[in-house]
Amino acid sequence: MPSSKPTNSFKALQEVEETTYQQPTENIKATLDGNLGFIKMFGQIMELYLPKVFEMIVHLTGGTTEEPPLDQQLSSFYDTDDATPGNAKTDLPKNDQLLSGD
Repeated sequence: MPSSKPTNSFKALQEVEETTYQQPTENIKATLDGNLGFIKMFGQIMELYLPKVFEMIVHLTGGTTEEPPLDQQLSSFYDTDDATPGNAKTDLPKNDQLLSGD
C-alpha cells in the first residue's frame, strides 16, 4: 500500500540544496564590504588624480590653466586712460582674446 502522506520531491530537493550550498552571511557581507571598499578607494584616487592628468594634457598641448587676475580681465573691457564714467569700450574683446590675456 502507498503511504498515507505523499512526499514532494521538489521540497526534498530544496532541503538538500539548502544544506549543501548554504553560505554564512558573514562571508557574503565581508565580500561585499571588500568590493565596496575597493570601489570607494578607486573613486577617491580618480577624484584626486584625474584633474591633474587633464591639466598635464593642457600644458603639453601649449595651453594654460591659470586665469589672469580680475583687474586685468576688467581692464580689457574698460578704458583706464579716460576715468569719466560711462566710457566703456565699444569694441569688446572676443572670447579667445580674453583667454589669451591680450
